[in-house]
Amino acid sequence: MFNLTSEIYHDADKAREHLEAIHWPHGPFCPHCGNANPERITKMQGKSTRPGVYKCNECRLPFTVTVGTVFERSKIGLHKWVLASHLYASSKKGMSAHQLHRMLGVTYKTAWFMAHRIREAMKEDVKSSGRLAAKARLSKPTKPISDQRTRSRSAPFAASLPIRPSVPSWRWSSAVAKSVPSMSSALRRRLFVTCWSAMQIANRRS
Repeated sequence: MFNLTSEIYHDADKAREHLEAIHWPHGPFCPHCGNANPERITKMQGKSTRPGVYKCNECRLPFTVTVGTVFERSKIGLHKWVLASHLYASSKKGMSAHQLHRMLGVTYKTAWFMAHRIREAMKEDVKSSGRLAAKARLSKPTKPISDQRTRSRSAPFAASLPIRPSVPSWRWSSAVAKSVPSMSSALRRRLFVTCWSAMQIANRRS
């Protein structure tokens, strides 16, 4: 059950301990070399060292629980990261960066940055999604219904006619007829009437 008053959403140290309990259930391990020997991992407790830093005695590199995650190299409080991740995971219809900005009390730029990192971490892996998802990604997407523009009966070829502003109005019918040489006489007559009507409407508007 989601408890907004929990300390992990208000205290950065409690949030770090919460992540360590989830990410390191059997003790810390080095994300750089994979060392999991507790005797070869030292917790750094100096005055100038931030809390939660460990040092691997195998590769001699420092690390924290956020190394290799979307929380790495971020100056945003870890408790806000934990709260934002929980909000995105529990939201049924998704959440915008503007809504995250209002709920966390951070700037919109910060909320946008957090939202994109969390969405990237929640992206579905294609290899683990089975054959159905792989076929869906490889299949050709269909054209939306809203993009399929219907043509009116009065001007069936108006959308496909070439625009030739240099041709005079009295020679427009012959220019159109030459652009489509396979037209029948009835179709040419119909096209001439359509173009003439459109020209008359344009003259009235001007």
